[in-house]
Amino acid sequence: MGDSNNRSSANQTLIEQWNGTQWNVVASPSVGPYDNYLNGVAVVSSNNIWAVGSFYNTASFSQQALIEQWNGTQWNSVTSPTIMASDNVLNGVAAAPSSGIWGVGIYYNSLIGYQTLSEFRC
Repeated sequence: MGDSNNRSSANQTLIEQWNGTQWNVVASPSVGPYDNYLNGVAVVSSNNIWAVGSFYNTASFSQQALIEQWNGTQWNSVTSPTIMASDNVLNGVAAAPSSGIWGVGIYYNSLIGYQTLSEFRC
């Protein structure tokens, strides 16, 4: 889990799976054309895995939270709320089947600087 550079200097999400013998790349969505990063992963079950990070939003010219979920067949992007208009990054995720998914990271507030960011999904 992480990112790879696609020769055009644009990082895209990278997820690999171990099959018992070797690592294989699993297709994963990159939300924007530039700078997609995955920083944390949490497993609820074999068909419910969560990955978090950030992507560069060309509309706001800032990093925005990136959330992806494995449904047992494929990775899908999950909409994340945007805090303020500038830099929202998720650095970690924890999953508990009975109490939901927690994403944690930082966001930038132009008045006071970087602040703690946490997101919850039931």
